[in-house]
Amino acid sequence: MKKNFFVIFAILLISLITSCSQDVELTVDQLLMSAVEHGDNGNWPEALRFAEQAFEKDKRNVDAAVIYSIALEHNSKFTKALDEIVKVGSSAPNHFMAQFTQGRMLFNRGEDGGGMQYYSDALVPLDNAIAIRPNSIETKILIARTKFKLGIYDEAAKYYSALRKETRFSKKPEAYNEAGISMALDYCKKPAKKKLDYAKAFMNLAYKRGKDNPQIVFNTAVLYDLYLKKPATADKLYQRFMTLTEDKPEFSKKREQVLARRKNISQ
Repeated sequence: MKKNFFVIFAILLISLITSCSQDVELTVDQLLMSAVEHGDNGNWPEALRFAEQAFEKDKRNVDAAVIYSIALEHNSKFTKALDEIVKVGSSAPNHFMAQFTQGRMLFNRGEDGGGMQYYSDALVPLDNAIAIRPNSIETKILIARTKFKLGIYDEAAKYYSALRKETRFSKKPEAYNEAGISMALDYCKKPAKKKLDYAKAFMNLAYKRGKDNPQIVFNTAVLYDLYLKKPATADKLYQRFMTLTEDKPEFSKKREQVLARRKNISQ
């Protein structure tokens, strides 16, 4: 009798749990929390399932639309992701994540070969995002990269110059390097000695922080060679590049270019 009681209790318990799980309907916030949790764990198919449910429950919920778009993106549904984020971005100009995510996806579409128009389209939401959160480092990076792609080198240099002051970048060469390249290219568009002075200063600071980085050394050498017209300094930098890349086959093409250039410099 006791054994039968526990069997019946177990059956009733299972039945109760099943019926409760069927009756309980998750709220939009609960669905979004589940989507974010699955996304953080790398389970993007499940993240998409929960995000889509949240979005279908309340299509006017901006957070739901943004998370749904991001989940679509991580499931390689890039066109639909971009379509959805553009819709929500247009309707929520004061929502940081909507603007930032729209700008980021448009930029990425440009990077994937979509064309220059995507870079241009990315600037509006990114400008909105930085207006909402002026201290957002990720937004500053994207704006700098976008302006560089569009050939707006002077403004790209300003953003990279600002980024180099951030703790995250101050001791690394990348922001200085990008600022230096931007100023040099802006000099090509509209020559002015001051631009070369800035380019030189930025590249020297980049070199100071990345003298063992082959790409930084190469970029500094090119600046001294083709822009500052200082062949002796350029040749020393080219030689350092060759030393740093002796066992790096990924730099083989650049090594050939440097060898040819050094012969011209020595003549």
